[in-house]
Amino acid sequence: MPSWGTVGTVVVVWHAFLYKLHLDHSFDSAGLDTSPVKSISGATGSLFKGNVVRHFVHSERRGEALGKSQCGVSSTGSSAPHCKFWSVVTTIYEPSQSIWKQTALPDWCTVIVGDKKTPTPYLAWRPEDQSRVVYLSPTDQEALEVTLPFISSVPWNHFGRKNIGYLFAIQHGAEVIWDFDDDNELKDGAAAGFAAPKEKVLARSPQLNGTVFNPYPSMGAQRFPFWPRGFPLLQIKDNATADVAMNEVEIDSSTIGVWQSLADNDPDVDAVLRMTQDLPMHFATRDNRAVVLPKGVFSPYNAQATMIMKRAFWGALLPITVHGRVSDIWRGLSAQRLGWDIGIQLAFLPPIVDQFRNAHNYLADMDSEADLYFKAEEFLSFLSAWSSNATSLPERIEDLWIQMYERTYVELKDVQLLQAWLDALICSGYEFPVPAWAVFLGIDLYGSPQRQATTGIQLDNGAMSDLTEEELARRVTQLSCATAVVNLIQYAVVNHSGFSLVVGFTLAYCGW
Repeated sequence: MPSWGTVGTVVVVWHAFLYKLHLDHSFDSAGLDTSPVKSISGATGSLFKGNVVRHFVHSERRGEALGKSQCGVSSTGSSAPHCKFWSVVTTIYEPSQSIWKQTALPDWCTVIVGDKKTPTPYLAWRPEDQSRVVYLSPTDQEALEVTLPFISSVPWNHFGRKNIGYLFAIQHGAEVIWDFDDDNELKDGAAAGFAAPKEKVLARSPQLNGTVFNPYPSMGAQRFPFWPRGFPLLQIKDNATADVAMNEVEIDSSTIGVWQSLADNDPDVDAVLRMTQDLPMHFATRDNRAVVLPKGVFSPYNAQATMIMKRAFWGALLPITVHGRVSDIWRGLSAQRLGWDIGIQLAFLPPIVDQFRNAHNYLADMDSEADLYFKAEEFLSFLSAWSSNATSLPERIEDLWIQMYERTYVELKDVQLLQAWLDALICSGYEFPVPAWAVFLGIDLYGSPQRQATTGIQLDNGAMSDLTEEELARRVTQLSCATAVVNLIQYAVVNHSGFSLVVGFTLAYCGW
């Protein structure tokens, strides 16, 4: 039988526990912060390191199983229009001039994705344009979940509702998507042919040693420093990221996956710039050629005035566990890295839109952009060094997002969303691009390797640094597997890249 002392101790502990519950409830009700207090000792704060701090459950990795789950009934047979050119927008406001202009373009279809806060009824088209415009109300979206289970993964009251519009457009014939905001208005006459660039395009390409480029100064920004949202703050005054020599290049437009238009009047910049620089600002460039980023160089791009080509649709997904002010930047940087492996580039265009920005509180914007200020630098370092043994693009995308989760750039729900997105794309019949080397080698990364005849011809190792991956791939088709692998390793060492190519080739081509 317990002693009275033991009983008394239990009673005291029980009352202390109840009292703590009462205090916690009181603090929560009052909106007070009960989280541990940060250390305030020392002369400065702490920095985000971008290290692995958690691990994704291996059994949850889909890998080769992506797209092999049961596909739902396709919605492509619905009464919605099928168009080559689609524009996608989400909004919580009354129809803007930006949306009215877009829905009036005769060669374009538009899908407007509503949210819980979107005014009803919502009409942003003339009767004669109605056949080309789809408004997806919250009720419509809930009904579509039967055929598009991916929708249930997207939260309400978030910029990420746009993801539903991307998938809808893809399922309804899109080959080009104009990804725009309801406050970015096309300039008069800007729409004529902007979705169909010429086969060969004269452009400029920055010549720099670093890994990040600020396109604003070279494209006519009238003051310095002046930088795009998402640009690492520690480099905003670094001339080496902006004042660089520009190579004149002729590019094949089929290599461009994303065309990002700058915006006049109220350009896409972060809250730090808005609170310290004068606006409005118009770009005063004298050179209307596009600026194309070379492989190995990053620049932030947004989801406000962005043309996404079919070959880059896989990279349209917006993360949902970060704020909307961060979401499109993380999307763009990760897609750029993945694009390097399949020969896809990013191009910036002089402004074809004017931004008349919806009302924002700059301090609130600054709070929502915190990840950009404190994590962008490390994110770029991580992406620059990233490699993967996966060969197919869906597997590589999944691998990258898992590593982003493990380093706290996104949360678990984003990895799950990404997996659902890839499944939905595959079930919709979307064909993922393959690396150029796989095309030249005749390797089907989504099926089985197709071996080709080999001989013992040696490569000229002295000229390896001048070889493109495409030329390298063409030549190694003439080699035995062992010799080809040796040459690929040498190529990777000389160029400080391409190690994933070595692994992919070895696994897929040689069958090891």
